[in-house]
Amino acid sequence: MFGWPHADVEAECEALGKMGWMGVKVFPAMESVVSYEWPQSGELNPWYWYYQPVSYNLHGRGGTREELRSMITTCRKHGVRVYADAVINHMTGGGNDMLNHRNGGGGWCTTWSGKDSQDKSYYSTHNWTYQLNANTGEIPALEYPTAAYNNQDFHCERSLNSWNDPF
Repeated sequence: MFGWPHADVEAECEALGKMGWMGVKVFPAMESVVSYEWPQSGELNPWYWYYQPVSYNLHGRGGTREELRSMITTCRKHGVRVYADAVINHMTGGGNDMLNHRNGGGGWCTTWSGKDSQDKSYYSTHNWTYQLNANTGEIPALEYPTAAYNNQDFHCERSLNSWNDPF
């Protein structure tokens, strides 16, 4: 039931249990990036943005923490386990939430508006940003204060040119 809101999964759990299903797999429940104005290839907030968390707050696109708890409780009552697809040590990649950022130079420049998050958790990453972080006065670099991460917790930025190259 990938992409289904918690309340919709909960509404199906009794039927799933009666049909003999032992579990249901759902998208990650943590807070992730969203955008209200920047479509990706014509799609606003594509499914894979569920996999770009900014915090461990359980208030994501599927619903609130209370809705998640209610879904899990209801599903368990009907013998249906809930499996969340999540990579715990993964955070969103390049981009920036609050600040505008740009790509280009030499006579052309594309400016994108920022991404945001459900609970407005501040985060900033370093791709193509041209403004300094208002909190630190430095170039924004992989900061996730609500998850207690900073740039020292991440590998240095390198282009991914080959999946077979460990470096």
